[in-house]
Amino acid sequence: MEQLERIAYMEQALDDCEASIATMRRALEAYHAVQNKIEELFAYYSSEQWMEDYDDSCAGKLPDDLKCGVLSQDAVHCMLGENNDLMVELKKLVQEYSAEI
Repeated sequence: MEQLERIAYMEQALDDCEASIATMRRALEAYHAVQNKIEELFAYYSSEQWMEDYDDSCAGKLPDDLKCGVLSQDAVHCMLGENNDLMVELKKLVQEYSAEI
């Protein structure tokens, strides 16, 4: 690779890295902001209240136009599983790259 080509390539690499880091920072801030909601959903999903709400939904006691995906038997469970998987991936990423710093 010639000098000018190398400098242009590395400049683009710098731009790409800065953009990706900024995107990741925003995503991490958003993810951090919903952690309390994740805890609230876990508590609700494992509560008597959720079961009562679920039963009422199955019995047709809730309005037809009420969005209630939270009462599906899989939505919250799957989200919690995905959250756990993401935490494992983030931990591996930190362990892998923190050794290089």
